[in-house]
Amino acid sequence: MRKKIIIITVSVIIAVVVIELFFFKSRKHSLKNVEVIIQGDTTGIAAPTVSPNSNVVFTDRDGMNVEILLPSGERWRAYEGKLAERHFAWSPDGRRVAFRAEKNPDLIPRSFALLVADIKSRSVEQVSDYLPHLGRPMWRQVGNELELYAPWESDTVRRRYAIEDPLIAPVAKFILVERNGDIWLEEDGKEPRQMTLGGGVAPQISPDGTRFIYTWADAIFVANVSDTLADKRNPIASGVSPKWSPDGTKIAYCAQWDKGHEDSMEGDIFFIDMTQQNSKPVQLTYTPKEVEIELDWNGNNQLYYSVVNDGSLRRAEVK
Repeated sequence: MRKKIIIITVSVIIAVVVIELFFFKSRKHSLKNVEVIIQGDTTGIAAPTVSPNSNVVFTDRDGMNVEILLPSGERWRAYEGKLAERHFAWSPDGRRVAFRAEKNPDLIPRSFALLVADIKSRSVEQVSDYLPHLGRPMWRQVGNELELYAPWESDTVRRRYAIEDPLIAPVAKFILVERNGDIWLEEDGKEPRQMTLGGGVAPQISPDGTRFIYTWADAIFVANVSDTLADKRNPIASGVSPKWSPDGTKIAYCAQWDKGHEDSMEGDIFFIDMTQQNSKPVQLTYTPKEVEIELDWNGNNQLYYSVVNDGSLRRAEVK
């Protein structure tokens, strides 16, 4: 009897191994040519955000300091201090990056200032005073100018820049802002439109300007800009840090999977093909011993992402 149990157990193990091998070999997509761009240290790399011309801005795990890595390999520490929620927004010409700095994390309510780092002049401009509940910055085009904006209570902080450099990435002419826990669309000469009902944060407009993604309670949603009160019942995925690919065909994000990372929604990298209806998530990394937490694309449809375990910044191709 004992021998029979051993035989059955060994057979089950072999079957599981065979299934796992077939499962992984049968995957059609994965990350290829993975390279470590920055090895990382005890503070680690966090929130890598890539400009249209492949400048990479990032902070550390504690949200301290702003550093920019240029394609040449040069690193510029643009700001020293505490950030707000590690959110960056590049201008569509790749010249400027906006972020929020925190005055004092111990103060309630938390107050943030809107700052802009200029790659060309190597300067940092403070656009606003320290304001309570200042929202995430975004960009839009107004005539021959680029407008930086960030929602603040019932108002919006704005700063315009002349378009001196060619625009590398498309940019919307309207704005999406978070107000009272929902997302609103604002366009010159028109009444603001409420886009979500019951919650929505971190809106990102698609490259063609027709759709946007947003998150709520670790779920990722997609809505049409032409719609109002987007349907919150059918998320496309569960995860964090969703980002449009430059061609608008994919949304990549980080999520837990059933082979590891049980204690966190953040773990491996997935993407969804937005050219197909009801497309299922495709897993790109399979790393139970590593945690990929934040990501972004460059103009060549390569992914930059940070790894918690060794604090590194990596770049890879999606195949």
